Amino acid sequence: MKKEEDFVSLSNEELLSKLKETKEALFKIRLEILLGRSKQVHLIRKYRRNIARILTELNKRLREKLKEKSNG
Repeated sequence: MKKEEDFVSLSNEELLSKLKETKEALFKIRLEILLGRSKQVHLIRKYRRNIARILTELNKRLREKLKEKSNG
């Protein structure tokens, strides 16, 4: 995933799918590093940041939806 990847344009289902994929990739890279198969430690930070970006976008959408319900 690119840092500039635009999560805003994705649907909620796509975001949840990306979240699941990224969490699985994070688990796999941690396991590979632990077992000594990989030295790509930088990927942990990359995956964690993308997880945070996805969760931020999902929470933003949820807050907007709740705000609309309370106002309307």
